[in-house]
Amino acid sequence: MSSTQLVKLVNLFHEYELAKPHADIEDFCRHHLKQSSKSVALLPPEEESRTELYPYLASLVGRLGRFASMYAKKALTGSSLGNIDDFVYLMVLKRMGSPRKGELALENLSEFSTSVEVMRRLIKSGLIEEFPDAVDKRSKRIRITQKGEQELSSVMPEMNKAATIAFGTLSMDEIKSLVTVLGRLDQLHAVNYPEMRNKSWQEIQKEEQWTPVF
Repeated sequence: MSSTQLVKLVNLFHEYELAKPHADIEDFCRHHLKQSSKSVALLPPEEESRTELYPYLASLVGRLGRFASMYAKKALTGSSLGNIDDFVYLMVLKRMGSPRKGELALENLSEFSTSVEVMRRLIKSGLIEEFPDAVDKRSKRIRITQKGEQELSSVMPEMNKAATIAFGTLSMDEIKSLVTVLGRLDQLHAVNYPEMRNKSWQEIQKEEQWTPVF
């Protein structure tokens, strides 16, 4: 074992000891072997090209999203939020303030018809309210109500537990690295999404911003 591998193993044991102070070295070894076997099972074949790794990456992102959604849905049991979409819309609306309905739909990357259904459900529950736009009388704006704020506060502890189940096995350094990488991708696509959604597949492929970084 190299010195680098030894340092890594010591750091892993330190993290495990902090999480489980009463565990011994045998417990750590069993935990480490179990985690290592899981990691190996998830690794793709010895592939080196981007085109070979892209499908695997897309599959992982999709699977992790579904895992997290499942835990979040269970965490919302008993609340007035019917599903994860209701929670996400309420969170985004709180951050945005009082956007137009179309702006909220765009921010959530939803089809307008789907977004309208979610907003109608939240309005009926008294969690958000709509009001006329001061500038454009034909438009309506929406905002979170006091009841919506209270509902968010009440479900947040359970949602934090769901996030801990989904991501808590990562170290802080891993979380920061993951947030940095995924955040960069999110910013790229968030900027381009409003324009790309109205273009054809052939037109999208010709855009220069997709050039890989080697």
